[in-house]
Amino acid sequence: MKKVIFFCLCFFLSYQLFAQPFEKKQITNFNYDSRGASFPTYPDWGFSFFSKSPLFFEAHQGNFANLMMMSYDLDSDSFSNPIPVTDNNYWNINPVAEGYDYYPTKKINLIWQTNKNGNWDIAMRTITDSTISEKKFLLSSSENETNPQIVLKNLWMDPNEYEIEFVYEKANSIYLYQQKDSMISNELVFSGNDSTHYFQPTGVHAIAAPWTPPAGLYIAATCQIADSSSKIVYRYKPYGDSIWSEIKTAFDSGFCKSPKFIQNYDFPLLSFEMKIDGVNRILIFPEMSYLGQNQYAEALVDDPNASTSDLESIEYTFVTNKNSRQNLEAVRDFLFFSPHTFKISKNDSTYAVYSPGYWLERVLFHTIVNDTKVAVGNLGIDNNFIAISYTVWEDSSNGHINLFGVKRLDPLGDISDKIISANFILYQNYPNPFNPKTVIKYNILSRDLVTLKIFDVLGNEISTLVNEEKSAGEYKTIFNGSNLASGIYVYRLSVGNHYLSRKMILLK
Repeated sequence: MKKVIFFCLCFFLSYQLFAQPFEKKQITNFNYDSRGASFPTYPDWGFSFFSKSPLFFEAHQGNFANLMMMSYDLDSDSFSNPIPVTDNNYWNINPVAEGYDYYPTKKINLIWQTNKNGNWDIAMRTITDSTISEKKFLLSSSENETNPQIVLKNLWMDPNEYEIEFVYEKANSIYLYQQKDSMISNELVFSGNDSTHYFQPTGVHAIAAPWTPPAGLYIAATCQIADSSSKIVYRYKPYGDSIWSEIKTAFDSGFCKSPKFIQNYDFPLLSFEMKIDGVNRILIFPEMSYLGQNQYAEALVDDPNASTSDLESIEYTFVTNKNSRQNLEAVRDFLFFSPHTFKISKNDSTYAVYSPGYWLERVLFHTIVNDTKVAVGNLGIDNNFIAISYTVWEDSSNGHINLFGVKRLDPLGDISDKIISANFILYQNYPNPFNPKTVIKYNILSRDLVTLKIFDVLGNEISTLVNEEKSAGEYKTIFNGSNLASGIYVYRLSVGNHYLSRKMILLK
């Protein structure tokens, strides 16, 4: 009887959580235009570890713009009054930030572009829970340095490897800036000229596995040659090597733009936009090994009017349809959580923010601001182990452009401790962390060849636990890590031509 009551209570709470509608909230309402919202990225667990998570935006007044910061309070579900990060009569725009939890004091590095010196330079300030450092110019030359973009890290990296790391545009070229202590590297990655333009850079660190390209640093960008169609290109530098690969083409059909790496369970994905016959689509490569093979780039959204995407820290699993091509199915992982959001153009003057939910129907919020920027941020986890995120966009109200947002709730734990493919389900191991044994559970939906393997973080195969044909049903396998060192390991389940991977922690 107690089990029945407990089940009913869980069902009721889950229904109440998932059935609630998305409520639109006005975040700013000031005597200036609020634009360019941006949340920090967090390379450790993907969500904010600050007591009050920051939201940065541009305050436009006349012929200048300053950067402002608001703090989100989980308990009151409210944003604080903004405080200025810059305060001058110049343009300060394009803020990007990365948070760190590896130092004596938690901190965020905020990077942006400013024209205080007469042309576009890139500056930085470090923010803690209680202080904002003095402004520091990272790049200040006679040429314009613009569009800084944080290079996404992964969980396995030494957090002190690079304290500051971003890519940016300069003279039709793409550069990589890296800083560790007093050591600074400013490296040319894509060299452009008057006829060949490289722009919209994006970067990511990728780990190795038998089914992925080499581990290393990957940089992608849009390449426009004269008046021809544009394409997405990339280069990579393997770890332990100082030489970049040759420039490779990721996708070269139609007019392509806006490449963006997504840190997917530390095996990155690459999304981008493509326009063919006047129709703009969002495409994504579900695996890095597919870069350069146009046939494997899948449409993320079926809506042919989809215009731009803003995807952050989302996980995907892959299913094969009747045509033996791969589709994308968004799934959640109980540790690495984030929604994805994109915007669509409905006509010449009206845009809409389109926010897919895993358990809720997709919702649509209209805005009359052209080129509205959409930002997605993971703002922390409350006392009930509910992950809180916000999607923020721009709209017009009271004679100004203001920021609006919608909160999203996702429970962590039992409700989302499994990921589902076309023909099987893979659960999170338990216990986790473990010492030295743990149980890996999975469901097979139809008879097929099943393999279950363990890998270390470098992609080396540690053990094969299962390698046989199995009938439909639920299975449990015990993994014994008594002969292994403490650390993070990956277990990979393959059923037929499909596979899923998850992480587990051995803690001795």
